[in-house]
Amino acid sequence: MKDPVGGGGRGRVVLRPVNLYKLNDLISDGRAYRDREAYARRLAFGD
Repeated sequence: MKDPVGGGGRGRVVLRPVNLYKLNDLISDGRAYRDREAYARRLAFGD
C-alpha cells in the first residue's frame, strides 16, 4: 500500500491460506487456548 500524498510505502497485504478444518477444531476445543494463539500468530505474522 502506498501513501496517497507522498507515494511512499505504508504497508503490505499478505494473503495466507487458512485451514478451516484446523480452525474449527481449535475453536471447538475450549482447552486449546495456546494452540489457537499459536495458529493466530502464524496467520498474522507468518512462520
